[in-house]
Amino acid sequence: MNKAASFRKAMASAVPSLNDDPDKLLVFIDQGRIVATAAPSLSFEYRFVLNAILLDFAGDADTIFVALMAWVQRNQSDLLANVDERANGITFEVDHLTQSTFDLSIKLSLTEGVSLWAGKVFSALASEAASRINRKSLTSLIGAVLFAPSARS
Repeated sequence: MNKAASFRKAMASAVPSLNDDPDKLLVFIDQGRIVATAAPSLSFEYRFVLNAILLDFAGDADTIFVALMAWVQRNQSDLLANVDERANGITFEVDHLTQSTFDLSIKLSLTEGVSLWAGKVFSALASEAASRINRKSLTSLIGAVLFAPSARS
């Protein structure tokens, strides 16, 4: 799952204090599911809620939300374009700690597709991860799965 790392990187780039103290941004994957069809490929889709918690933040919340919207526009634009997703796809909670600091929890409903064909894995954001996969091992695995005698035979 590459979107969580991409989100973290985008937030750290937009908010200088997160570069100084990256432990102030916690990123979790909640309610994860895999959705696949009975198609002959091994392709599937991750569906999950990305929960980002910004701890003890002393800046302007708009800085976070502008960076968030820019990331969403590039990486999960249906949260902006789809009426149903727009209503519930981005939520947040704020806990005021002092007069000038707060904790911020942001939840994003995300999907990330993984397509598998001809021994190569491709994901919306996974080209660098795909380059690290041992292609020979993956091709052997796919061949074993696709061409193994069926249990129903």
